[in-house]
Amino acid sequence: MDKMCMESPDITLTNIEKISAIFPNCITETIDADGTLKKAINFDTLRQMLSLDVVEGDEAYEFNWGDQKANILMWASFSRCWIPIPE
Repeated sequence: MDKMCMESPDITLTNIEKISAIFPNCITETIDADGTLKKAINFDTLRQMLSLDVVEGDEAYEFNWGDQKANILMWASFSRCWIPIPE
């Protein structure tokens, strides 16, 4: 007879993997107590990705572009793509 596992599975890692598949730019790395790198979620970036408006807060240093909030607002205002009109 097999023994039953009496521990709950750690679903945190599977949830982080699911979020990283959908929103890869929301994943960052942190150092745990043992000094090893592990994946973590940047909740400010995730909140921005799930919002239609710019979420207020300080801009963090990342390898992105300058004046990111203004660019997000500009691109959010476009509801259609540009289609060239042949002459």
